[in-house]
Amino acid sequence: MEAFQTHVREAGAAGAYLQTLVENERAARFFARSGFVPHGTASAVPGLRLTGGGRAHQLTMVWPAPAGAAEPRLC
Repeated sequence: MEAFQTHVREAGAAGAYLQTLVENERAARFFARSGFVPHGTASAVPGLRLTGGGRAHQLTMVWPAPAGAAEPRLC
């Protein structure tokens, strides 16, 4: 993750985003420790069911760029 974030900074991007499942709590915690924060509302993923039949929900997380980033682009 550090190498990716370094690449984003060096590219002058405004930040980055990723998507995982709300139900994948381990991944969400990892990304949060890496500086990503939830963005928007979690929505059900069409057609995707969890073991036991429950719905899976998409979680979008964003990582803001450091102050002074050149152009507002996303990687």
